[in-house]
Amino acid sequence: MTIIILVLLIILGTSLGSFLSVIIHRVEKQQKGIIIGRSRCPHCRKTLAPADLVPILNYLYLRGKCRYCKKPISPMYFFLEITSALVFVLLYVKFPFVMEFGAETYSINTATLLQYVFYALNSVFLIGIFFHDLQYTRIPDIFVFPFIALSLIGSLVMHNIDFPNLMIAVALALLFFGGQRLLSKGAWLGEGDVYVAVGMAFLFGWKLLIVATVLTYLLGAIISILLLILKKVDRKSKIPFAPFMVFGSFATLLYGEEILTWYSNIYF
Repeated sequence: MTIIILVLLIILGTSLGSFLSVIIHRVEKQQKGIIIGRSRCPHCRKTLAPADLVPILNYLYLRGKCRYCKKPISPMYFFLEITSALVFVLLYVKFPFVMEFGAETYSINTATLLQYVFYALNSVFLIGIFFHDLQYTRIPDIFVFPFIALSLIGSLVMHNIDFPNLMIAVALALLFFGGQRLLSKGAWLGEGDVYVAVGMAFLFGWKLLIVATVLTYLLGAIISILLLILKKVDRKSKIPFAPFMVFGSFATLLYGEEILTWYSNIYF
């Protein structure tokens, strides 16, 4: 049963990833019909048939090229689909909502299923933020504001985090991230980054927000140093920050409680 669930989640994840890639492209190009409308090749504008839209496999089969004009398709589409599938699988490892009691006996844990759905939906918006900012250094409203709303409503309704905890987390996020934006006059962080931080506050509460922030800046420092060493960027280059925040969020979602426990055991 577990294998069947994982296969279904991989299919769902890759499909949502493929859909996200279309939304990202349409939002950036300001095309009409962001949610609905037939997909087209970004080069020849040929309407794609259903057979052209099979996630991952179609990209590999066509070797990353359009079936019609043979021009290369950005590998971001492929990586987005892979990432979405991986996230959905890892979330199931964290929140296994199907309990097996034998070869043919199993049950669904409703509470765990609701947790999975909540975090999976948030993950869709986070992945959209990650790849849009990575490609265009901009965070569109269509991803960040639903992420904020869903995180707030979900945390309150599911009783994951109490209201005072959320308010402390938001205050910390605004002070830390908003303060950096004000001090640097937007040079260090963009407005969208502050909104993402607010969503993280609603999602995690103040303790796990600190964990996510530390992981965010740790990864950001490592990647930035590597890019400088490899001379891919210089000190004046603008590096998108939201991808680091999204990575910190996913790492916290999967391992945040363990990190807090480890830290407490060492220092307390």
